Amino acid sequence: MTRATVTIVGLGRRGASIGLALKTADLDYQVIGHDKDREATKQARAKGAVDSTSWNLINACEPADAVILTIPFDQVQETLQAIGHELRPGCVVVDTSLLKQPAIAWAAEYLDPEVHFISVALGTNPEVALETAGGPEGARADLFADSPCCLMPDPLCKPEAVKVAQDLAKLLGATPYFMGPDEYDGLATVVNVMPALVAASLLGPAGDSSSWQEMRRLSSTDLLRFSQPVAAGGPAIAQAAVYNRDTVRHWLEAAIAELQAIREQLDPEHQEALAARVEAVGEAREQWLADWKLNRWEKRPGPGMPTAGSLLGHLFGLGSRRKPGEE
Repeated sequence: MTRATVTIVGLGRRGASIGLALKTADLDYQVIGHDKDREATKQARAKGAVDSTSWNLINACEPADAVILTIPFDQVQETLQAIGHELRPGCVVVDTSLLKQPAIAWAAEYLDPEVHFISVALGTNPEVALETAGGPEGARADLFADSPCCLMPDPLCKPEAVKVAQDLAKLLGATPYFMGPDEYDGLATVVNVMPALVAASLLGPAGDSSSWQEMRRLSSTDLLRFSQPVAAGGPAIAQAAVYNRDTVRHWLEAAIAELQAIREQLDPEHQEALAARVEAVGEAREQWLADWKLNRWEKRPGPGMPTAGSLLGHLFGLGSRRKPGEE
């Protein structure tokens, strides 16, 4: 069998971690990496996450049997447009971006009919979820282990292409299951977009404060972890927020109402009520973390899991994702 080629576009923590996981699997394929940041490319290769790298996006993707996109949300559209007519027939594009409905629509617009598109959402291994190291330096082969992987394929995607994504999830140690992109985008807005906006709402005024020069010297890991979501980048967060603005407005109003309730409890006579409010949220957080570590979630019906080795087989012989005669 011809040796398969997997290209990872975006060599930050997630992309490099996928590369490390693929390189630990006992499969015969080559992994090509691409990133606009040459330092990230250099670090990913030094860490063994990729076999080779190409600074040119087209050159990196042209030979690929599968392309995995681990880039910021605001770069997905332009990337799909750039590679859409350059990919070989049967190539499977696996997208891991922030929102799914826009990504699936862009894929339908820009990708050739012979290319298959699947958007996935990768969870994080609860054992390493609180680690803050970013970029290739923070990459690890088990970053996605013991976590869910939501699969949202293009409706015209062949079953064999979907199985590529299922096998990829298994190689990463994740559990795949299907979810509607509209359902996912509504939920992801709360867990992925809102934390960055809320963090910006505190860190922004703090940074503008005349006391910030002294305040920042006393900063604890609490502020560091709280503000970490803004590292995703302003353009990516802004675009995702605008695309899902109705959901964002709903949760912003809920957060504002909660902050107003807290402000009303700042008087001494309401101190016990404020303490109870914070305690309740803290207890809910502890339960969430406990469930996360035990992978104790409501079980959804998942797809049948093929062996990891079948990933290679499914990458070959894939034809058009559209039936003959379809427009």
